[in-house]
Amino acid sequence: FKVWVSTGELAAAGTDARVSVTLYGERGHAGPILLGAGSGGTGGTFSKGSEEEFTVSEARVRGALARRFEHAAYGSPPLSPRAQVRLLDLHTKEEFEMRVNRWLSRDEDDGEICREVAVPRRTGPVLPGTVVGVRRRGWLGWVGGGLAKLYCTGGGERETTGAAFLENWDFTANDTRTRTAQHVPRGHKFAAATRALTVIPGKGWYLEKVVIQDPLADTESVFLCHRWLDTGEDDGKTSRELNIVDRTLSAAQQEQELLEKELWAAEGWKFQRGSVLQLTNKLTGRLLRIKPDASVDALGEKGDKYSYFEVARRRGNVRAFNSLALPAYYLAVEQNHVVGHENGPACDFSVCVQRDRSVQLASVRLPGHAVLFTPHGRPGDTKAAAQGPACLFYVHVKGVFRDGAVLLLNSSTTQALSVSADGRCSGAGRRLEASHLRVHAVAPRTCMFESVAFPRRFLRVKDGHCDGLGIGDKHCHFIVHKQRDWSSVGLESARHKGIFVGLQADGQARPLVNAGEANTTFYPQVISC
Repeated sequence: FKVWVSTGELAAAGTDARVSVTLYGERGHAGPILLGAGSGGTGGTFSKGSEEEFTVSEARVRGALARRFEHAAYGSPPLSPRAQVRLLDLHTKEEFEMRVNRWLSRDEDDGEICREVAVPRRTGPVLPGTVVGVRRRGWLGWVGGGLAKLYCTGGGERETTGAAFLENWDFTANDTRTRTAQHVPRGHKFAAATRALTVIPGKGWYLEKVVIQDPLADTESVFLCHRWLDTGEDDGKTSRELNIVDRTLSAAQQEQELLEKELWAAEGWKFQRGSVLQLTNKLTGRLLRIKPDASVDALGEKGDKYSYFEVARRRGNVRAFNSLALPAYYLAVEQNHVVGHENGPACDFSVCVQRDRSVQLASVRLPGHAVLFTPHGRPGDTKAAAQGPACLFYVHVKGVFRDGAVLLLNSSTTQALSVSADGRCSGAGRRLEASHLRVHAVAPRTCMFESVAFPRRFLRVKDGHCDGLGIGDKHCHFIVHKQRDWSSVGLESARHKGIFVGLQADGQARPLVNAGEANTTFYPQVISC
């Protein structure tokens, strides 16, 4: 191929940066070919209004389909938005003319330094340039929408796209953004790769999924991740290769299965063998209980002795719930209703954790049936169970804040409140031993929290700061507010009434007024009693 590159007449149209071109054909691609002044291809100046000529020999291309043009230097002068490329196939004598008409600059237009253009062919189909939408959905975590540059590359039958730069958006919890990048179709999509450019812990991303849309073909490809791209989280990797979801299943179904595994990893500790717990129905706001006549309702009040259950573990996430006050009775599904029953197959339930940490108790013996109550707290028809408050329950484990217990105060499914060596507190800590806290009971509902990693250092609120440098005085006393409806707690300073341990958007702990938001909410997890 012979290649001519023309730049526009604007004052800033030229560049001394290295520029590369990649040709795609039926048999593959040539890889980035470095262009420069003259035919040497060693890098040089593309001055405004000039035309540079190059010769490229690549047998692997055969039948040009697309071209990717890349301005490869950061901070260098941009390449003109009126760049034009002519391509001559020296074998077939076919000549093609392509206009970029976009900036190749991090400081102009959409910040892209890579553009793709379809080759206009005289014979055979023309591959249209499509706009690919990439959606990155943040997750309910702290520092989960980092400061690092994020890139995404899509793969198909005809090789990969260029790396689409996803701008440095300030993602908030549970946020969704769309970034468009011009790419020529590569055929059926099968993979995607994501990469965060950072080696600084806490500056990466929690990536839930990437969705690539082709508006011309009206198709959507989903790539699930649910992993960190951060050196300080998960396995420390900042890049992930993602496979397209199984076409035989819906993307929503596969994502739900992945989410359930993630949530079970965070909440499964509540269902250890021997755990004593209560279940609050989301619809009635009251406790589930088995009464002496073996009837069941969701009308129990706080402290009702019939509302306590001991967990019996079966396998995986399958559990049975034995009444603590009436040991002969287990929760069961019989004849499409919830009852108290002697131990047996009817008493086995799959515990399905939801996004808000509530659970659904699905019958193992009768698929499609689940524990369900009417608005009046009476047992409903279990076969009519669906996603909704009638069949969802918040779980409250007894004895979480007993004296001497070691626990985590989780801020998300992957993060916990932690104390660093210099005493700083963050809600973006990893759920490891460094985040373990020991409970010291001071009075009913009042506790101190000592760092296990740094003994004799306590969580405290003092002088407008929240840190882990407390010495065990009154600044370290916290009233534990159990939020029954949300299966979580808030920590109010006993010395400074109305002030709670809270988290900033970057995860750093600070004293805050409780406004009912997630930034003053923690999910306790018992490590040992």
